[in-house]
Amino acid sequence: TPWTLPDDPDPDASVDHYRYWSHVHAELVPFWYSLAQESYAGNQDGIIRPLGVEASWAGDYRYMLGDAFLVAPILDGTGIRDVAVPPGTYYDWWDEQVVSGGATTSFDYAADLRRIPLLVKSGAVVPIASESAIAGLTQGGLGAADVVLAWPDIAPSTFVAHDPDGQTTTHATQDRGADVVFTASRAARPLVVRLRFDDAVAAVTVDGTQIAAVASEAELLAGPSYRVAAPYIWISSPIAAQSVEFVVRR
Repeated sequence: TPWTLPDDPDPDASVDHYRYWSHVHAELVPFWYSLAQESYAGNQDGIIRPLGVEASWAGDYRYMLGDAFLVAPILDGTGIRDVAVPPGTYYDWWDEQVVSGGATTSFDYAADLRRIPLLVKSGAVVPIASESAIAGLTQGGLGAADVVLAWPDIAPSTFVAHDPDGQTTTHATQDRGADVVFTASRAARPLVVRLRFDDAVAAVTVDGTQIAAVASEAELLAGPSYRVAAPYIWISSPIAAQSVEFVVRR
């Protein structure tokens, strides 16, 4: 079992690491389920997609999770690994720093063995469940809403979410320069979107109507509003509708 570590000098830390990753896994259930449904329907090339030459993959083990995440497991006890990052723009999961693709990048997590090289590809759209604050994705108070994380790119990107009611929602986002747009084809429940956006905000609209800023995550569910928490902006649309469009202007 993962928590049976007889020679571990700090078992509490190991349990804490396991707790963190188990919560991340649980909060990504909407993402996993949607990828599984799309793969089963033949609309995409599987969930886990190995990177590199097949003959040399063993001992490398880099892979993509859908189109969103690049994962490179740590293969020894050092906490250090060099990762050949495919072309494109990526963001470090841990600090949102930009990682340029097409080169080999060194990652040193010797001081925090919870971490592994985990990169989010620009353009990623990831629906999640707001379960608790342990995973750090939300403060745990958005369980009544559909929550989507997005890293907009200059190229448009979409993600088909398979919802609990058996229907699908197409989420789309794009960084158009002057503004960033996020759309959802339906909103069966209140919708909260976290966009990577670390520029100054000139205005935010929901379906063309300008909305006001709030100070806390809890206030997002009270009405159409937004919250800036660099490098992100959170936007909410608590009223169910056939579709919804968020626009953030620079």
